[in-house]
Amino acid sequence: MKYQGEVSKFKNELKDAKFKLNYYLNKIKTSLNEAIDNLGNNPIHLGDFKNSYLNLYSFSTKLKLVKENGWELYRELASKLIDKDSLSDHELSEIVQTLLNMSTNVEDYLN
Repeated sequence: MKYQGEVSKFKNELKDAKFKLNYYLNKIKTSLNEAIDNLGNNPIHLGDFKNSYLNLYSFSTKLKLVKENGWELYRELASKLIDKDSLSDHELSEIVQTLLNMSTNVEDYLN
């Protein structure tokens, strides 16, 4: 009985983590698209990527809870996004493109 209770608890925690990962993944893409739309004809460095950073950071934090490796990439991208002034336009553009091309399937990040 105790074992079944722990398995059930673990399954619920995993389900909750997947839900949150999916939420942050969608928010990353939405906030990036909003930042790009708000740019108009301005250079990419004038973009407001704070919300994208927050969602990406939260995504990496949730991923860290369920996966030992792989979450570091998203934490690093978040750090670069918030420290965009140290990047060239090309580098920042590549990061934004990488994030926009992220898979929307949460399972892809758990394997």
